[in-house]
Amino acid sequence: MDLRFLGINEDFLKSLRRLRDLSITYGAYPIDEEDGILLYVITYILNMMKGCINVIEIGTGCGYSTTWIAKALNDSKGCGYVITFEVDDRRANIALSNLKDLGLSKYVGVRIENALKGLEYLDIIPDMAFFDADIENYVKYIEILKNKIDEFFVLTAHNAFWLVNESFTEYLTLQGFKFTILPTPQGFLLAYLRVS
Repeated sequence: MDLRFLGINEDFLKSLRRLRDLSITYGAYPIDEEDGILLYVITYILNMMKGCINVIEIGTGCGYSTTWIAKALNDSKGCGYVITFEVDDRRANIALSNLKDLGLSKYVGVRIENALKGLEYLDIIPDMAFFDADIENYVKYIEILKNKIDEFFVLTAHNAFWLVNESFTEYLTLQGFKFTILPTPQGFLLAYLRVS
């Protein structure tokens, strides 16, 4: 797939594909490339619209999706920040090393801790979140984050086909989210909340 129109060259894609393969050997099953492209485009557009956004990522793994987010921050305005949570220090260190090698580490803070605990004392206003771990706690993550958001918040999640159940979609609707699930191999949730 030719992604040069997005500013994504073949060398970047090769690095990400190697990282994706490495992630699997460490038990971190990353998003598909299609989801990575979606994550890149959504982050890019939001950063262009709002300027210097703060992104929260649950489930760093080895940094595959983190790299897509950081690349979008770099390519759009050259600003913004992603705070990503990972409980496995080996995987977190692989992510940091990869981000450094690609010149994207200045956009990322990797926190090696449980996200439920870490989000409680988060001292930034999140503009966007990407969830790709600990699916049973997605509602708890949203509950914590919705008390910290400003005016507009974008929520994205991998494995969205697993989320499609009446209770979760009803929860999103009751919270005021507008959402859709995009038909990527595992499903990609795209939701937003506007706070009045």
